[in-house]
Amino acid sequence: MLLNVVLLSCGLILLILASVVIYSNYRSSDNIMLGLIIISAFIWLAANYFANIAHSAGVDIFFTRGALVGASLVPLTFLLFCYSFSGRKKILKIFKYILIFLPIIVLLLSTPTGLNVRNVSGTSFQTGPAYILLSIVYVIYFTVGTAMLIKEYKISTHLRRQQLTYILLGIILTLIPGFLFNALLPILGYSSSVSYGPVAVLFFAILTSIAIVRHKLFDIRLVIARSLSYAFVVFLIVLIYAVLVVFISSHLLHSPIKNNIVVFLAIVTLITTFLLQPLRSSFNKLTNRLFFRDYYVIQDIIDSLGNLLVGSVNPNEIEHKSAKILNNALKADNSIYLLKGKDATKDSKELLELLQRSKKKLVTTDELDSHSHKILLDSLIRQNIAIAVRLRTTQEDLGFITFGHKQSGSAYSSTDRRLLSIAADEIAISLQNALRFEEIQRFNITLQAKVDEATKELKKTNEKLKALDETKDDFISMASHQLRTPLSIIKGYVNMVVHGDAGKINGQQKEFLEQVQISSETMVRLVTELLNVSRITSGRFSVDSNPVNLADIVENEVQQLANMAKERDVNLTFQKPRDFPILMLDEEKIRQVIANFIDNAIHYSRDKDAKINVQLTNGDDIIFEVIDNGIGVPQSEKEHLFTKFYRAKNAQQARPNGTGVGIYLAKVVINELGGDLIFESKEGVGSTFGFRFKKDKIIPSDKTS
Repeated sequence: MLLNVVLLSCGLILLILASVVIYSNYRSSDNIMLGLIIISAFIWLAANYFANIAHSAGVDIFFTRGALVGASLVPLTFLLFCYSFSGRKKILKIFKYILIFLPIIVLLLSTPTGLNVRNVSGTSFQTGPAYILLSIVYVIYFTVGTAMLIKEYKISTHLRRQQLTYILLGIILTLIPGFLFNALLPILGYSSSVSYGPVAVLFFAILTSIAIVRHKLFDIRLVIARSLSYAFVVFLIVLIYAVLVVFISSHLLHSPIKNNIVVFLAIVTLITTFLLQPLRSSFNKLTNRLFFRDYYVIQDIIDSLGNLLVGSVNPNEIEHKSAKILNNALKADNSIYLLKGKDATKDSKELLELLQRSKKKLVTTDELDSHSHKILLDSLIRQNIAIAVRLRTTQEDLGFITFGHKQSGSAYSSTDRRLLSIAADEIAISLQNALRFEEIQRFNITLQAKVDEATKELKKTNEKLKALDETKDDFISMASHQLRTPLSIIKGYVNMVVHGDAGKINGQQKEFLEQVQISSETMVRLVTELLNVSRITSGRFSVDSNPVNLADIVENEVQQLANMAKERDVNLTFQKPRDFPILMLDEEKIRQVIANFIDNAIHYSRDKDAKINVQLTNGDDIIFEVIDNGIGVPQSEKEHLFTKFYRAKNAQQARPNGTGVGIYLAKVVINELGGDLIFESKEGVGSTFGFRFKKDKIIPSDKTS
């Protein structure tokens, strides 16, 4: 008796769960497949229940075999659920074989032969070979389905894994007792345990429902909204039916009905009520197809339009496909878009202007007054238009979409007008976005063409500038070569005169000649710098390292520039280090760098208390620095300082005739020799220019060894 109560209670729970799951979202394949699993389990449970309460052998064996039919459906629906839930779209070959093989199994289990159940005696029965086949299929189907879900679990997100955890736990709690009580034990002869197996399916149903509620496997809000009232109505119908049957039988017909029959009738009523809504929907579709050909569901049309409008940014595609969707729903002769700014015939442009003047959202030909709208009415009739709806957004009026007369000959109903009003708003917004997107694309194409044209012009101009730059470099190179020889001669003769080779000179003459000598040195250095710039540009610049005494070079350059420093009242100091090592450097070029740093420090010193300290350090690195307290370099101009011909603004004011190539060449020379440039400066405080070499890179090889 307790077992029967458990079976009946579990069956009712499964039936309610099936209705909840399916009606929560009947368009979802996951919901449908889960609902079918629960319905199959219900059939299994119900058949077991009726087999237990049967009072004749024929009824008993009938429901026992029926229970096996329900049991054969559970693994199939479970496998289909796993296939749907794991996200697979294409039907695999295995499922084709399943759909062919399963009816054979069901037929074998349903036939009144000894293939499935040989005989029934009380709560025991003898199994046949078909029963063993069902057990094998049971294991295979559950194994394959579980493998699909496990594979999905490995690649799923956190939320999906929570869902699958509940479902897999339900599978384990269903598979083990189901196989034990309904497969293994009956085959071994313990067939009285078969009624306990179907109850195990309840674990899967309940745990999957937990996934529904807690982890959003399906939308529980839709479940509550659609199912509570429907479940209450079903329960009320069953209750009223059962009470009426008992009352009529007992009091009016004086023929009491047994409790088992009442339960049976209640379950049949419950199943009938459950199937009433699908049957009613199918009947409505059939009658609509036969008698109401113009019938359509507005929401279905809006959904179709929404899918189109969301997924397209092509105005032509939106016009063509939206017109087709609405035409199919309204069964109109034709549909035409009349949009502003679009190429159209003379009649179409005229009609668009007339419709815009009407200021109406919906213009119906049959309802227009022939006096006040005569011109518009004539134009609509001439172009066979029955209704026009305005396409307008909050920003602009795009135009109209027009429809011809219905093919059935009937007028446009209030439902048609409501559909067109809703659709027009969505189409207008989508068209506006698509037209703007198209306009942006056209602008991008035009802009790209202009950019390409400007790029071509810029390339031509750049080529001309390169040619001019090469001509300039050639000129500078030629001029530098031509100037260098006479300057060297002037420098040599002046030096001879200063030293008395041409006779004794007085003090004033010597002073003048020393000024000429300083200027010639400056000119030679300038010409050399310009020549080096030309060589760098043409790729012919190179350094030639030889053994040199850097301390002697620095001392010599300081001595040559001492007179210039003295004339400018600049205190120039240098403490020559003792025992300075011989280094591998390009003497001529490193001399130019040193002279340039000291010369700049002298020219850019302040008028009073000007000091320049030249330092040469022999440590882990060879370091040369020229430290001054001059005008410094502005912070905003530091990054440009070492570019060719660049001079800071305060430097241009302090020394207008500078060239801006000295420190540019210094950077190139130091880099070519493998050293690092030293530069620190603060405007109004002073600057430090110099260089640093790793000693092991510039010490001659015989010294390092």
